[in-house]
Amino acid sequence: MEGEEMYKLRIRFPSGTVVAKEFGCKRRIASLFAFCRSALRGGGQHVEEKAIRIMRFAGPGYSWEAIQDKDDGATFEDLGLNFTTVSVVFDV
Repeated sequence: MEGEEMYKLRIRFPSGTVVAKEFGCKRRIASLFAFCRSALRGGGQHVEEKAIRIMRFAGPGYSWEAIQDKDDGATFEDLGLNFTTVSVVFDV
């Protein structure tokens, strides 16, 4: 959306590759999952057969927290994902 604040993320893929990406703060988190799935398919990995999880550090205890694909329409702003590093992992 025009005039929308851009949120910056670093996305770490299972291969170890890290990609910097910007998303509009009002965009739904589903766009992050779509980007990650697309990037994995472009890398020659058969992601359509594997579910993924996107994880981030949460809170002062530095524990990992999963970001949910179906997060009731939550936006990047709702989840506080500006200047955040997330990790994509295969859900086995």
